[in-house]
Parts: sequence; structure tokens; C-alpha cells
Amino acid sequence: MNAFVIPQNVAINNVHENFDEDGHFLEDAPSKDFYEKKLNQNIKKISFYNNLFKNNQFEQ
Repeated sequence: MNAFVIPQNVAINNVHENFDEDGHFLEDAPSKDFYEKKLNQNIKKISFYNNLFKNNQFEQ
């Protein structure tokens, strides 16, 4: 299919217990460390692939 799969999504349970209305982690969020780590890992992977494809374009 000539497709590249992006990193796994991060499903966040109990959003109301972890984030405020603006999408920021609550300081006392019960799962803050876990989700922060997972989200940062995905951001790094997406950034890596973005740079890889941007700097190594292939002809179709």
C-alpha cells in the first residue's frame, strides 16, 4: 500500500481528572507522569518521521 504507520495513539482515560479546560495537565493529575511520558514519546517519533521525510523526499 506504500503507507507509513505513525506511532500508536495515546488513549487518555478520565480526561477530566488529568486536564483543565484549556488542555493543560492539572498539577495534581493522578496519571500526569504516565501520560506526559507517552505523549512526549509520540511527539518525538512524529518529529523524527517528519524530518526524515522532509529531508529525504523520494520521486513518485
